[in-house]
Amino acid sequence: MSPFVLPEPVPNEVCMVVSMSQLIAMISSNDPAGAIRSIENLPMLPVDMVLHCPQCQQQHIDAPEPISGGDELCITKWNNPPHRSHKCYACGCIWRPADIPTNGVERVRTRGKHDTWPI
Repeated sequence: MSPFVLPEPVPNEVCMVVSMSQLIAMISSNDPAGAIRSIENLPMLPVDMVLHCPQCQQQHIDAPEPISGGDELCITKWNNPPHRSHKCYACGCIWRPADIPTNGVERVRTRGKHDTWPI
């Protein structure tokens, strides 16, 4: 059976591939509570969202921060693991926009035909 695979690009550390037979086994097991725990413990891909700090309204974008060192500007190796809480770079407020992992982006990649304007 073919596995469920999340759309590309997906970092390996974020995605867990579950085959149809594994999913059916989880759901139809004699231990429904255990199956639910197994499904809940699968890593989730973060949802891209346009986020603004609830305290100062500064837009929050998850991206590497440049570090200046004298005349040089370097960007450290950056890993953005799935996360629910975000810290505002402007005022330090920490907030959780949803109970699922989210990723602050400059704008969303999709647009609906009835949208008034793109975000």
